[in-house]
Amino acid sequence: QMLEDAVRYIDGEILSEYKRNKHVYSEDIMLNWLYVRSFFPSIKASGEFGSLKNVALKAIVKGWKKYGIYGKATAATLLYRENYPMEARSVLESLRQTALSSPERGVWFDNLRSGIFSPDNVLVTTAQALEAFAEIEPGSPMIDGMRQWLVIQRQAQDWGSDQQLAEVVYVILSSGSDWTVADT
Repeated sequence: QMLEDAVRYIDGEILSEYKRNKHVYSEDIMLNWLYVRSFFPSIKASGEFGSLKNVALKAIVKGWKKYGIYGKATAATLLYRENYPMEARSVLESLRQTALSSPERGVWFDNLRSGIFSPDNVLVTTAQALEAFAEIEPGSPMIDGMRQWLVIQRQAQDWGSDQQLAEVVYVILSSGSDWTVADT
């Protein structure tokens, strides 16, 4: 019950801000809130927030091309969870086309100056893209490629103790093929 109350509280705060701003909302805040909210599908958006959510989803479907890599990955996952599978796959195709790859380094994005949490957080942004591919196209070779790139980054640099790195580790361990099984 506490979780449901918290989600409804944030819905109400976003709706209040939307009304205060004369029916204008922050696309970044709405994209990220709807993404977080998508982890709780049993908590239905109701009333005025339900209408705002529908408006925002249509705007995301229409405007995802202007997002950076983190935003596109977030939008793809959100759209897939909200029953827009064709649109989600279009966003993944855009991500696929901007990715670079090599057998030695895996799959990465060279233009990651648009991370949402910090200007250069390439690890979190890559993890977000990895999560999108793992959920929408679980058999994609992009998944193990991004996992490989993330592991190489761990070997090459100190990731620090940032709490967001828990997401990076989680998505590496929870997606792709099983790297812990011995070859026979």
